Amino acid sequence: PSASHKLFHAALPLNSQQSRVNITWLGQRQCAWQFSTRNNTHYFFATPLDQPLEHEQWHPMLRDAIVAAIPLKTFNALQTTVLEHWHEGSLVHLGEACYTPNPFLFESAACGLEDAWVLSRMLENYEEDIDDGLAEYAKFRRPRAQKIARHAVQTARRLSNPHRSRRFLGHLNHALSTRFLPEIAMQRVDWFFGYDCIRGFR
Repeated sequence: PSASHKLFHAALPLNSQQSRVNITWLGQRQCAWQFSTRNNTHYFFATPLDQPLEHEQWHPMLRDAIVAAIPLKTFNALQTTVLEHWHEGSLVHLGEACYTPNPFLFESAACGLEDAWVLSRMLENYEEDIDDGLAEYAKFRRPRAQKIARHAVQTARRLSNPHRSRRFLGHLNHALSTRFLPEIAMQRVDWFFGYDCIRGFR
């Protein structure tokens, strides 16, 4: 599929005041994600191909990062493909090798750890027939990967909506529900963050 967005990255010296803060910044059809490692504060910016990354459009705290940002790749934020076959002979796919990564759900990168945990349990449970274990691994994990892919695409559509009023209402609804109904807001993401990847076959 043709690309819809461009991804940029900047790494600046660690900001000690924000070193433990993960922030999602929303712009005009653009999105930025900020997180820190031991020595740096990292910023990723996703912007539609027809919209340049301009520091004047962003909060002053982000302007140094935008100036330093370098393009990483183009990608299609509105289509994430999940592999049909997760193993080929003795070669087994895990994590982002199983689907097209979508920056609009960065946390999905950690799903490779879930895959590894499930794979190890399946190989243990099917040690007499590895092929069956690999088939069960793919059968068990593919629906979750497909749900994550759909969620990433829905998020990209919402944040990249070309209609300013609809985009604003979406941001407002998310902000108000998070601020005044945090329990409900958390329940909406429990399917992802509260997921037990080996429930049912411990």
